[in-house]
Amino acid sequence: MFESFSRSWRFARASYGLVWRNKRLLVFPMLSGTASLLVLASFLFPLYQTDTLAAWQNAAFEAEGESLPIAAWVTLFGYYVANYFVIVFFNAALIVCAIRDMQGEPFRLAEGLSVAAKRWYAILGWAVVSAIVGVVLRALESNKKVGRFVVSLIGMAWTAVSFFVVPVIVIDNRGPVDAVRESSRIMKQTWGTALTGNFSLGLINFLVFIPALLLAIGLLWMGFAVGTITSIVLAAGGCVILFLVIACLTAAASSVFRAMLHCYATGTGLPSAVNSRDLALAFRSS
Repeated sequence: MFESFSRSWRFARASYGLVWRNKRLLVFPMLSGTASLLVLASFLFPLYQTDTLAAWQNAAFEAEGESLPIAAWVTLFGYYVANYFVIVFFNAALIVCAIRDMQGEPFRLAEGLSVAAKRWYAILGWAVVSAIVGVVLRALESNKKVGRFVVSLIGMAWTAVSFFVVPVIVIDNRGPVDAVRESSRIMKQTWGTALTGNFSLGLINFLVFIPALLLAIGLLWMGFAVGTITSIVLAAGGCVILFLVIACLTAAASSVFRAMLHCYATGTGLPSAVNSRDLALAFRSS
């Protein structure tokens, strides 16, 4: 077990290493986060301005949270579709560039965006599927007859089944339904490494977060030590930027990790930092 964890640890490190060598990839999580905020604002602002949001909240309160107006569910579905689309789009562009690097080929960020744009129909289809699942889970969660534990189990199962969907859409050019089937097949083959690898990624994320947290505390301490509004605002702004960079780094590494697993499972190729024999052993399900 220790040997398997050690191999998965090297695999997770390779994911971070690829992002660190190609810091340009951080642009994609930044664009994704910005686009997600714009999507959220585009839905919330008109609802807030027309007092529709308050009316829905009152309706939900009166129904003790068990039901919402049909218009609210339709709006939630539309938001999920738009939000999932922008997230998957930029994630797909990142994976394209990561695959190029794994194959030892030069890449441009515009190339990743171009390939993602060509897959827009599959990405939109997957966004619709994800939105349907998201709305169903949200409806089940608001129903007191269905336990939160059951909803959590369903959500975890869906996350596992769809783990490789984006790499399959990008690399194999599959539609959303076929992508779910292929993702499920790859997960069955690689579940051992996926689980231990995700744990390794989480551990690395934690190790990256700790010094960032200490640095943020130091910045805030200096800001308050100076005691001026300007110093406090600058310190707070520095902390926000720092944590945004960390969030982009961990998100990019996670996407690269899935791309690496997909590459090995399908024989597409591996980055030079990963030993083929190690991964062949690491891909055992036991």
